[in-house]
Amino acid sequence: MASIEKFHVASCSGANCECLWELDYRPLGMGGSRRRVRFKTRKQTELFLAQTTEKAARGEYVEPAKIPKFSEIAEDWFQSKADRRPSHVSDLRTRLDKHILPVFGPYKLDRISVASIEKFRNNLRDQKYARRTINCILRIVGSVFRLAIKRGLCSKNPVDRVERAKQVSIELKAGEVEADTETVDPDSVLSPQEIQVLLAAANSGFERMLIETAYLTGARQGELLALRWSDLELPKEGIGKMVVRRSRSWARLKGEETRAR
Repeated sequence: MASIEKFHVASCSGANCECLWELDYRPLGMGGSRRRVRFKTRKQTELFLAQTTEKAARGEYVEPAKIPKFSEIAEDWFQSKADRRPSHVSDLRTRLDKHILPVFGPYKLDRISVASIEKFRNNLRDQKYARRTINCILRIVGSVFRLAIKRGLCSKNPVDRVERAKQVSIELKAGEVEADTETVDPDSVLSPQEIQVLLAAANSGFERMLIETAYLTGARQGELLALRWSDLELPKEGIGKMVVRRSRSWARLKGEETRAR
């Protein structure tokens, strides 16, 4: 049974005092632990009891002592991505260390609200980060909460209720492009004549073959370096075929020093 009574301090004046209301209850019934919490008004106390009882009935109640900090679950989530491409793993580590953990890391999951995540999103926008970057960071925060929910350490994902950053509609003038649109400068692309000069200067064998294949197929460096003989179809006659099935990438991990070759 739960009880709600005034918690009178030693200096209490008696009638119409401003002492807090104390709720004495067992969230999980007689088989669970006993808790005491205090509120300014009886109405706040009754509302908290009703909400907690409803969570317990749905199986969503988590003992406050068992709710972990965001940083703890974030590290577990990051470790689950260790088998991804090194460049992707490095990017996730940077997002966590630079943007997410400094803001949410010290707090328990139940202390992170929709409003705090909205403020976080707005701060990133004020710092002129692209909407895609902002939404990528929000997805990481949401993924951490989903892992906590899967483990029964959290009942809701506040990121699900946060509106994503949107591209503001603006009028573009001639020669302008949207901020999130990647463009290719013609001066940064080699012409066919320049490619021929590059091939002529390249060492015969692997180096020349790599450059020529990139030029003829448009494949990326990582895709070329990950090719295997089984990815090639080289008939005696006619046009051959190259199938891109994987990509090789690398990234320098945090604290790793550059090694001389």
